[in-house]
Amino acid sequence: MPPWLLFSLAALSLLSLVRFRALAASLQEDSNEKIETDCYGSPDFLFGGALVAFFLSVIWASTTKEPQPLSAQALLTGSAFYLALVILIAGFLVFRNINPIKIFGLAPANPTKKIAFGLVWLAAAYPLILSAQFLSYKLFPADAQPQPIVSFLVENPDWKNRLSVMALALFAAPLTEETIFRGYLYGIFKKIGGRTPALLASSLLFAAIHLHLPSFPGLFLLGFCLALLYEKTKSLWVPFAMHSLFNAVSVYLAIFWPELMQ
Repeated sequence: MPPWLLFSLAALSLLSLVRFRALAASLQEDSNEKIETDCYGSPDFLFGGALVAFFLSVIWASTTKEPQPLSAQALLTGSAFYLALVILIAGFLVFRNINPIKIFGLAPANPTKKIAFGLVWLAAAYPLILSAQFLSYKLFPADAQPQPIVSFLVENPDWKNRLSVMALALFAAPLTEETIFRGYLYGIFKKIGGRTPALLASSLLFAAIHLHLPSFPGLFLLGFCLALLYEKTKSLWVPFAMHSLFNAVSVYLAIFWPELMQ
């Protein structure tokens, strides 16, 4: 990376830290609970605990075997599984007379404003996330293989596969991951331990489940920012928008500037 670009990235990252520190401080000063957690109880602790245990088992299993090349079939299977989890969570909540649309803030008065808010905040967060990923690749060069999704895009340049990845990255992944990690698990973590432990726990799990050590710091920061903005706005529309645009930028870089993703 050219020195001028490194300097610019460092300066922008510092501005990002200042901006998000101010956001965190505003949440600390606000005594009102932002995310509704009163609806969660013992059934959610058991169900959420089972989800966490499953994700941890997947993470543990990944440490004992060599990573396999990603395929179109694996992408489809993974997307279908995550979608099934979202349907299961929604059905579980509805069965208990809890409205997922209400508790996840999916019917705000002005969803367009919420989406625009998320896109603006992603611009603030992106330099910090990119800096964390860059430093991680430099600190762990032996493990610094690109993410499987990046390798898949590089090795399969036909537009059929690329359009499939775009659909997954821009729509399926944000919808499912935000519902699971921010919408449901974050609320349960907050009910049990409070805001800060929930921010940390949901972000750590989100980063770890991607099964890619060099990307862990950047994904942790992304998850933390997404949860922080969800807490601030009380609507999953904001992390949806942020996550979708983040993935769109990542796909663009993987296709047209792959050396920046390695």
